[in-house]
Formats: sequence, structure tokens, C-alpha cells
Amino acid sequence: MAAGVYPPDIGGPATLAVLLERELPQRGVQVTVIPFHVVRSLPKVIRHVVYTYRLWRQARHATHIFALDGVSVGLPALIVSSLRRKPLIVRLGGDYAWEQGRARFGVTASLDEFDATKEHRAVRALASLQSFVCRRAARVIVPSQYLKDMVVRWLLRPDTVQVIHSVFSPPRVPNEITEPSARPYIVSAGRLVPWKGFIVLIETVAALRATFNTLTLDIFGDGEYRSTLESLITTLGAEDFVHLRGKVDAVTLHTAVASADTFVLNTGYEGLSHQLLEVMALRVPIITTDIGGNRELLTDEVEALLIPYNDRGALEATIRRILTDDALRLKLTDAAASKVNNFSAESAITSYVQLFSNTV
Repeated sequence: MAAGVYPPDIGGPATLAVLLERELPQRGVQVTVIPFHVVRSLPKVIRHVVYTYRLWRQARHATHIFALDGVSVGLPALIVSSLRRKPLIVRLGGDYAWEQGRARFGVTASLDEFDATKEHRAVRALASLQSFVCRRAARVIVPSQYLKDMVVRWLLRPDTVQVIHSVFSPPRVPNEITEPSARPYIVSAGRLVPWKGFIVLIETVAALRATFNTLTLDIFGDGEYRSTLESLITTLGAEDFVHLRGKVDAVTLHTAVASADTFVLNTGYEGLSHQLLEVMALRVPIITTDIGGNRELLTDEVEALLIPYNDRGALEATIRRILTDDALRLKLTDAAASKVNNFSAESAITSYVQLFSNTV
């Protein structure tokens, strides 16, 4: 298994890698994980060469090569699968080219807009590379119908694309949860990248302090946008009530979420969020965006409150509403806790076992 992210990284692909590493051997599928972070400190290009070599060595006795993205580990996995003559399976949690375009190349389009335009030369090259890897894979796995529709547009081969929904391990929290020092308490989490909407969330929380003068926000995760967010927090004078907590272990994150009054994910893109599944299981009210895989996971006013991406007015009004309506919070969390049972690990693991058994 070629894992682009792996603990201590947080996020859905890291969670999935650990879940498969733990559960598949219990069902007769032996797994060796090669995390990309073992070479991340090396210079660019060299790190991919070294990673490909590590993958090639470990794949000697493998029956399948399984890559958890389409480019950073997907291309090395394709090279190794070709050299070793082993079938390649690629799991996509999103569009790598679009993510890199937003983070590094000034792309401002949404994923749906970008999928049609590919507006930047470097991003078009990444998109072509991603498509090249996926076209040569025996199977492409995606976590939602939304992503399947997108990938089919690249490949024109719908028979090779399979939906296996995101799953989650039961969140781990201490028996006694320490209450936060200030209420109300909002938590968000994710990679610190532009499309996660943290700028608007921070600005909104700063504005809400005029009404909720003890309101605090903790953001968990790290990424290339951290310095931008730190500058914004300083500019707003929000150091006392907005905190970037960085990378933390699962227990620390789950404990913080479990003690929150609401979890806010102001995201411009989600395939199908592991993080939201965990929040649903923790019975914490969710405010998130009406985009992508979120629509498959959550229904507005049923399991969560859904708002337009980066709409500060809607976000502010929705936070006010959820912080002041106890009955609404209870209704949302009851429905979410019931629905999350549909995303059991057992069902997904069975699908992966069948996938490896049937792909030759």
C-alpha cells in the first residue's frame, strides 16, 4: 500500500490507511504500508526516486499494488506495478491536480469549474499525469458517486471505477472529558489549505465575539496556509480566542470535538469526509457546506446545517442559530448518530477484500 499521508498526518486517507492495515490481515489479506513521509524530508525529485525504489523492493512478493492517491504515490506505484507485472489499484479521495492548483498555482475555480477548464499549464500537466495513472490502473476506487462521475469524465471507462464509501473507526475519547476553559466552543479540523475556508471561519468567529464574548475556536491540522492564517489572527487581534492547534493524535482531536458546541467545516470541496463521519458518531452538531460528497452524507436540517461555501453572512447566522437552539442541536445529533451506522467499517473492509480477490 502506497500511502501519501499516514499518521501522524490527519485526514481521511491517513485514517483509511491505518484501518486497512489493521483489518485486512484479519481477513487473509497481508498488507505492507510504505508511507510517503519516510522520504518527505529529501529534496524534490530525489524523494520520488527513493520512494519508488522502496516501493519496488517491498513489492517483490506482493500480488497487488494499492496507491492511495493518483500522483504523489500513484505514479511511483504505476512504475512499480509495471516493472513487477502486478495489478495496480488506485484510490482517489479527490482531484490531486485541482488541490495542487489551489495550493500552489493560484487556481481560484471550484472543482467543478476547474474540471472543465484546467486553466493553468502546470495544473494541466498534473491533471494529465493523474489521468494517465488512472487509465492504466486495473481499478479506481472513489468514496462517493460525486467523485465517480468526475473520474468517469477523465477515463471514459465507467466499468473500472468503483464506489466504496468512506468509513471511520469509532472515535476514541477519555471516559471523562475536560470541559474547555471558555464557552461557546467551536472546533474545525483539516489541512490548512485555501479551499477549507478557514479565513472566512476565523473572520466570522471574530465578528461573533461582539455577541458571544467568550466564544473560542480551535483549528486542528497543519499545512502550507498556516502562516497566512497566523497573520490573519494577529491582524484581527484574535490570538486569545482563535488557536491553530497543529497536528495532534486521534484521541486529542476526538476529545476536543466531543467537547465542542459545534463542529464547523467551511469547505469548498469534499469527496466524502472521514472527519464528518467521526463528528456524527461523537454526537456534535455540524455546520458544513452544501458541496460535493457532503450532499451524499448529510441532509440540510436533518443531520446538519448546510450553507454555501465561504458565505460569511450565512455562516455567521447559522452559528448564532446553532449556539442558541438546544432543541435543534439535539435533533441534528440524534439523526446524525443514527445515519453514521450506514458507514460501517465492516461493509467497506468486505468490499476491499472482494476487490483484491477479483482483480487480477
